Amino acid sequence: MTTIGIDTLVDPGDATARVAGGIISGAFSTLPPTRWLTPRDAPGRVLILNEYFTLQIEEILAGGSGYVDLVQGGLAVAVWNRVDPEAAHGASEQYSRRLEAVCGPWTPRFRAFEEGLAFHHPVRPHEHLVFLGVHRDHQRRGLGRALLRHRLADLDRRDQAAFLETTTPANIELYTKVGFVVVDRDPVHGDLAPWTAPDDLTTVSPMWRDPQPNKP
Repeated sequence: MTTIGIDTLVDPGDATARVAGGIISGAFSTLPPTRWLTPRDAPGRVLILNEYFTLQIEEILAGGSGYVDLVQGGLAVAVWNRVDPEAAHGASEQYSRRLEAVCGPWTPRFRAFEEGLAFHHPVRPHEHLVFLGVHRDHQRRGLGRALLRHRLADLDRRDQAAFLETTTPANIELYTKVGFVVVDRDPVHGDLAPWTAPDDLTTVSPMWRDPQPNKP
């Protein structure tokens, strides 16, 4: 079995953030929310998405609590952020200005979706899998699952919970296999439940994974 090399990036100035943004952009471009954020016929759509996801990664890393797991060769990427709800803060003015510069006329849609994600978020400390994407030429080769297992093993050792959001049944199945469950108003998470994205069509499913320290 071939060993997959994985590097972890924490420096917001590292050019790898742009490589990671391009991978996420390509992997997410056909997902329902992304098709609403920037329609397929939108001028400059590829550039907008590349710049947007790069901006997201740079912002997460600049906050000091995020990190990026990158398969060597730039084939797949997972973006994580350590979240303490009591210490959470809103977006900076600089971020808002950069968002407008990147997204142009589609900025209100991006803001609406980001506000929905921020509102539907757990109140317990966790590590948030913000993005997981595989280069389109290398999908269905187990790279995404390798990234997941790599980081989840680390979280289990640290007794740390994980959280993510997803919008497709296929991804729900993938994440369920590694221990995540869809949150739907259980006593621990209160009102957190699947919700409808601003496109009024897409269901966003929040998923939680308690640490599994005894998992082999």
